[in-house]
Amino acid sequence: MIDDYCKSCVPCRKRSALGPREPLHPTYVREVGAVMHLDLLAMSLGIGSYNFIFDAWDNLSGFVDGRAIRTKTKETLVRCIEEYYLRYPFVSRFVMDRGSEFTCAEVKALLKKYGVIAEYTTAAHPQANAPVERGHSTITNLLVNWTDGRPNQWPNFLRVTFFVDNITIRRSTDYAPATLWYGRHGTFPIESFLKTWRRRDLETDLTFEELLDLRARQIGAIEDKIEEAASRTADSRTKDKFRWDKIARVRKEPLKVGDVVLLYDASLEKQWSRKLDKRWLGPYRVTRCGEHGAYQIEELNGTAWKDWVSGSRLKKFVARDERTRIRTRREDKPPVFQGGNIELFLMELEQHAREFGWDSTRMLKEVRGVGEWADPIAKMVRESLSWQDFGRRMEGLHPSPLGRDGQPIRFDSTNLGEFLWAYDRYADELGIPGEQRVGSFLLFVRHHIRPFVRSIVASAMNWGHCKKLLWNYYTPARQAGERRGVEKRRTESGTEARGTFEQGASPGAQREEKVREHKSHKQEESEGVGGPGAPPEPIQRKVDHPMPDMESDVHRGVPL
Repeated sequence: MIDDYCKSCVPCRKRSALGPREPLHPTYVREVGAVMHLDLLAMSLGIGSYNFIFDAWDNLSGFVDGRAIRTKTKETLVRCIEEYYLRYPFVSRFVMDRGSEFTCAEVKALLKKYGVIAEYTTAAHPQANAPVERGHSTITNLLVNWTDGRPNQWPNFLRVTFFVDNITIRRSTDYAPATLWYGRHGTFPIESFLKTWRRRDLETDLTFEELLDLRARQIGAIEDKIEEAASRTADSRTKDKFRWDKIARVRKEPLKVGDVVLLYDASLEKQWSRKLDKRWLGPYRVTRCGEHGAYQIEELNGTAWKDWVSGSRLKKFVARDERTRIRTRREDKPPVFQGGNIELFLMELEQHAREFGWDSTRMLKEVRGVGEWADPIAKMVRESLSWQDFGRRMEGLHPSPLGRDGQPIRFDSTNLGEFLWAYDRYADELGIPGEQRVGSFLLFVRHHIRPFVRSIVASAMNWGHCKKLLWNYYTPARQAGERRGVEKRRTESGTEARGTFEQGASPGAQREEKVREHKSHKQEESEGVGGPGAPPEPIQRKVDHPMPDMESDVHRGVPL
């Protein structure tokens, strides 16, 4: 009660330096040069009156290129972007911040003319443009070392800086950016007089047929390297997301339309004279939820906010006189199944259970259906042994692929062969043509790996090619590793949650109970309550029942 009262203090909430963090939303890219991140780096005034660095970084390989410019006017930016695209015409998407030089009409018209997609990050959220923002520290550190006390000489070393960064092997891909970008290893100046295997290949007399065969094998080798680098990067980003999302301050459920929030004032981070100002502005109301944790907000009087806002700058705000009313209303009305999307319904009910501390038994007790779904849901509740069992039974309400055991099947990164067999039979029965199977099979992929699987099959030309791409990544060895990881997490989860089902309390609540009993015994012995042989008085406590960790099938397999 006291904790809730303190958390609803308006002045304290607006001065607090703490705020929730958004879950990571990694980008999965399978082609080199397809997604480029653009930015401007302000520098000290150098020779030739150059004052900025225009640079572009590849999302997958990390390849960087750019030039020094004197001003950041829209004419200069249009010229730089056009020059870059004409040099590398395979770019399909540019990611930029919301600086006026990038959002001007001239830049948008240029990209529209060349058919390139322009993506803009949310304001005051540089993490969305991470590849180029992280690279700036590398560029500036190299320039500091080479200018050696002459900072105005940095334009003379800019090209050398890009060269060094592009030939340095990246830990995320195990390849140098230049190797993936150009399809071959870079040739260093020392190799002009030191005979290496690359130079010897060039100096060998080969026939036309031998040269043609050599080139074909080189092309095949670079495609394999790019696929390997993309898979390695995807694995790294997924593991980073898994680690980040487990942090306590990371928001576990997204904001909803209608939520009242406070907005963090990011301008205070660059100010020295506003130490007594409030760190959070508002309150505001959420009017629209976008992808990757972006929201649109408005004033309480209905005045709309101009730009999208990152969820990392928002935190929920509930006034003191509203906390009890809102909590009671929501707990008494959990989501009810009305025959829509089964997966979304289960996710909403699990979020509701986490918010109010329900365990699996309480979830099975509260789940309901309306209309024609009331009796089927009630029957499944009676027949289900656990919440996971109930979820599997729910999947059979709508037509879906059936495994060899006759049960509904979903792809979860461990059962590719069984799933493809079941899905082909399902598609044949419904008469789904081959060109539509590539998109419709994603409906039967577990939601936690669906974005990653979509990135794998994004370049599929037909259903046969799609299955080949899936097998290239989900090899039997990788699926076996996934099964071991799932089994390990299931065992750990079952061990931790066993006390919850046997004694009606979570492991944390049981530990707190033991500590309280120990303190009570010690106090009674010191005060002589009831004599040395009298049993201790029963401790009256209010036990919360947090929902035990659900079986996590987080894909082990990509940071921004």
